[in-house]
This record gives sequence, structure tokens and C-alpha cells, in this order.
Amino acid sequence: MTRVTLGSAMSNTVKSERSLDLSADISDIVLSELADSLETLPIFGLLFKGYNVLNTIQGEISARKIYNFFYEIQNLSLDEKAKVMDAISQSKGGVDEAGLLLLDLVDKSNDNMKPRLIGKLFVACAFCEITTQQFLRLSTVINNLFVDDLLKLKEVYEHNAISDQLKSIYTANGLMEISIKKPEKFSQGYSMSELGGAIFDQGLELEYSLTGDGKLLAEICFDTKEEAGNTLEKFLE
Repeated sequence: MTRVTLGSAMSNTVKSERSLDLSADISDIVLSELADSLETLPIFGLLFKGYNVLNTIQGEISARKIYNFFYEIQNLSLDEKAKVMDAISQSKGGVDEAGLLLLDLVDKSNDNMKPRLIGKLFVACAFCEITTQQFLRLSTVINNLFVDDLLKLKEVYEHNAISDQLKSIYTANGLMEISIKKPEKFSQGYSMSELGGAIFDQGLELEYSLTGDGKLLAEICFDTKEEAGNTLEKFLE
């Protein structure tokens, strides 16, 4: 008899042909309804049902994380979900490893919103908007950031919305990069000696810009795009 592991159960749940009806907002679901919604999922039976773990505080928290992730991906087709899981399996060494990695990403979330954001990235990966590696990397970034810092990505293109401290946090997590601001009139042309003099007179000033990962996370998770003439660099001057 084949032993069912956490990893394989998670993979099987994602790739299940059984349709999910997770229509209710997680904040409106009581414990009994949560159990009813999840009981058809293979991962639910392995994690909670056999040991009555759902009746513990930690068990309920974990169940709500799993619910939120599957809530976001429930409208994907079987082929779309399988494509992502197969790609993760190929890069991580097998079905069990892929499922365990995904389960770990969801379970490490320290806020109910984060599994939904990871779910949004999974959907983007299924639609080939991001690669599997980008999905895994950006999901890790989500778990590394304080949820209020993540929410500020909604305002990242608004004037003075991002504090210097938050710019540093984004930079440390690969969402922003630092460069040296060009001296005034640099675009008109400086000789090397004139450039050195301009830097000496004006000093070196750092400027921040969103990386490709930062733009992807803002757009996929918060529908925040850079509009023409409304650049981040303009607002960070």
C-alpha cells in the first residue's frame, strides 16, 4: 500500500479533478463550516481529521491558511494547476517535494491575507505571467515581509507614500534597488572632470527604483501598475 505523505497529499489536492466551492469569505466562516468546506480535500484529512487537530487554535489557524490559498486558485482548470505543480516537481525533485514546499509556503504565512497573495501568484504562474522560480521567490518574499509593509505596495507609485525605512526593507527583500542619482544637467553631457566636480559640489544622492520582482508583486497581488508619466523615480525625487 502506498503511503500518503503531506507532500503528496498537497500535490494531489492542488491537482484534484474535484471542483471546489469555496465561495464564502474566510472571515465569515465559523469552525464547523470551515471543516465542511475542507473535508473533501486530501490534505485536510491527513492534517486535521484523523487527530481532531482542527479543534485546537493552531489547527484552526492552519486550516484557514489552506482555505485562503485554495480560495484563490479554485477557478483554475485541472491542466493549469497541474502545469504549475509539475514544473515545481521537476525543479525540486519530485511530487512529494513539490507539495511539501507549497504547503510550507502557505503554512509559514503569519497573516490570513498572505496565503491569498501566494494563491494569486500561483494563478499568475498558471497563466504564464511569471515563471515557476519567480512564483517561489515572490512567495518567499511575501512571507518575509510584515503584512502592512506588503500593503504599501498598493501606494508605491503615489507621491511620498514610501518611507525611507520601507525603501530599505524593500531593497533588502529584492523589491527595490539603489542607484546614485545623476547630478543636475548630467543628461546634457559632462566631461569626466566636470562630472567629478558636480559630484563634489552637489554630493552623492541615492535614489530607489522598483526591481522587476517589485513591479510584478505590486501588479499581481495588488493590481498596482506604473502609469505613463507617473513613475516611481519621479515621486522619490
